[in-house]
Amino acid sequence: MENVHEKGYGKWVDLAENVYSIISMANAMRDDLTIIFVGHSETITDEAGYTQTRLKTNGRKLEKIVLESKFSTVLLAKGSEGKYIFETQSKQSTAKSPMGAFESFEIENDITKAIEALKEY
Repeated sequence: MENVHEKGYGKWVDLAENVYSIISMANAMRDDLTIIFVGHSETITDEAGYTQTRLKTNGRKLEKIVLESKFSTVLLAKGSEGKYIFETQSKQSTAKSPMGAFESFEIENDITKAIEALKEY
């Protein structure tokens, strides 16, 4: 917010630097900690018609970094017909998890159960 009235590219560089540093700090913490980042998703379609759902970010620097690449697990929350799930892997999103950590590519939307499954893995 300190740079809200600043014009130009500088505030976007500051934003990218701060977001990246928070994620880097979290990745450097003790292994016995569980750190959860929560964000909004966006679905984009490129010029070739390829559609992908990814973490919504502000600024081109953060888009180029692909923040999901900094995490070992990315769960995508989805809702349909009153049913809510986490997508654990997908060809059309950046959802990812270690192979074999979950029984299927869709699991119950319960973060406690997801964390337990990852700990057991």
